[in-house]
Amino acid sequence: MAPHEPPVVFVDNYIKLLADGNPETFQKILDMKGLKRSEQSSMLDLFRQRLPTPPSGADGGPSLFSSTPEQESSRIRKLEKLIKKRL
Repeated sequence: MAPHEPPVVFVDNYIKLLADGNPETFQKILDMKGLKRSEQSSMLDLFRQRLPTPPSGADGGPSLFSSTPEQESSRIRKLEKLIKKRL
């Protein structure tokens, strides 16, 4: 429910609060906010730039952003419920 302006703050808060590095999930959030595609593309570019990069020489173990599809859908459902409650 946070305002999407300024975009840098919105993206940083999203990464900090949801810790989801999946651009598709971020785009779903932007869709739910009702942003135009042109606004979404610039926000997605910013999102990709602001994601923390994995340390070099990673051992291929689970990353900070890895999750199962069930966990992701659960997070999205929780977020959708929060948004519906506020509308």
